[in-house]
Amino acid sequence: MNFRSSRLVYRAIEPADDDFLYTALYNDPAVLTNIYPGALKPLTKDVPVEIRKTVIETALIAVMMCIPSSGTSSTTSGGTGSTGSTEDTTSVGIILLKKDPPNQLHHRRAELAIALASEHQGRGYGPEAIRWILDWGFRQGGLHRISLRVYGANERALRVYRAIGFVQEGRLREAMWRDGRWWDLIDMAILEDEWVSEGNLI
Repeated sequence: MNFRSSRLVYRAIEPADDDFLYTALYNDPAVLTNIYPGALKPLTKDVPVEIRKTVIETALIAVMMCIPSSGTSSTTSGGTGSTGSTEDTTSVGIILLKKDPPNQLHHRRAELAIALASEHQGRGYGPEAIRWILDWGFRQGGLHRISLRVYGANERALRVYRAIGFVQEGRLREAMWRDGRWWDLIDMAILEDEWVSEGNLI
């Protein structure tokens, strides 16, 4: 198993290095609208840090998505931007599989979540990372089913998930209030045999 895909490197989350990235992501409205169910407003640095702690505790796997230094021309550090450098990579986002509670692990399922810095969106990094973590989940994590929930207005994400092989399983009608109107929440999932049958193991 390789902790990288064609353009990305995946590494463990390091609080000392990565808390600023959480803070930056959760204070970017373009990112926040798709990953945070609360009212959209500037968040204190404590909120993303607490979210990061919960993610690590509840995830089957949670990793930073990084670009090798040779593959990027810009780096933002401190807490002022949405990317950061650790050694020879630039962190651009977070991807994880959230596991079930201990008494439900025999169901072999997990929930996918991803947050990618807005300046790195539209370059194919999201689909690449999703394919990598699906492969990890089915090959290494022993999962049978990986699900997600997507905000109905996020049409780009919906196209990506469908192209990868996720199937829509349900729709929570008018379940989210954003920008002065109601939006649906859409439940999607992919099963192990659906992933393997498409020859997707990497």
